[in-house]
Amino acid sequence: MRKTVQRVSGLVLVIVILLAASFVSLGAEDVSFDKVIKVLEEAEKTIEAGDKEKGVDSINLAVSMLNRRVAELGGSSTASKLQDEISKLKTDLQNLKSSSGNQPFSGLKVGYVNVTDAFTVFTDAVQEERSKVTSLKEQLLDLRTKAIQGEITAEEYQQQNDILQAERLRAQFQIELAMIDEMISSKGFESVKDRLRELRDQVRPTVDQLEKTLLNMRENSAIPEEVNQVLTQANSQYEQLDSLLSNLIQSKIVQATNERARQLGYDLVLREQNVVLASNQESIDNLTEPTKEALRQQLNSGD
Repeated sequence: MRKTVQRVSGLVLVIVILLAASFVSLGAEDVSFDKVIKVLEEAEKTIEAGDKEKGVDSINLAVSMLNRRVAELGGSSTASKLQDEISKLKTDLQNLKSSSGNQPFSGLKVGYVNVTDAFTVFTDAVQEERSKVTSLKEQLLDLRTKAIQGEITAEEYQQQNDILQAERLRAQFQIELAMIDEMISSKGFESVKDRLRELRDQVRPTVDQLEKTLLNMRENSAIPEEVNQVLTQANSQYEQLDSLLSNLIQSKIVQATNERARQLGYDLVLREQNVVLASNQESIDNLTEPTKEALRQQLNSGD
């Protein structure tokens, strides 16, 4: 497309030169050739920057300026010659306008990936553990409703709530640990196994302490202050683990996307939210499923 722009700009410049010579011979002094050239230069920069429609509009403006100047020449032979050149220019301009259709990235094979959707490959692998967390969250809501309606005392609510919160935290840790174990046992995650083992070893003491505290709570032998301290520390470490593991998985998604994009011959792949306003969604391919398939293959590649 750049060559087409340069050809169009070159043709306009030829017309400007011819027009300038004609006006000099006629003694005209108010012809703004510099302005025409400036408009053309801006048009080429705009098109190269990706805004083809605006660039074409600028070239049309230059053509309109030339037409006005040619009209001032009347019926001279020079005017006739210039009119022929302008007709050729209009043809080239029309070809430029339709050269790449509505594609926002002319000449590029472009795709996008929904990272959130791709992430479900990992959450689906630990669906059983996730269902336990969902169940505990529902129990916590039911317990709160009973307390609000006066069906249980404040003391009973606090005691049962602490136990359920501890069980929920333990279940959340089990999700992360199960996901880590899935990746460690897969060949596709060989490059990050050491980091995964490190994360697993870091949280083991916290999970063990949580188990011990939960047992004491059920036996009514736990000290409330110690319970609060254990739950606070466990929740903080869980959030850190969840963040680190999420970042690691997203890096793996990016890696899988890059590999699959190269295999399929794509020049550019974006996150879905970056292409929401694309002018033609049909010209940008959704690579989420190919990426998810690549991740499944890696996650299911046992040692």
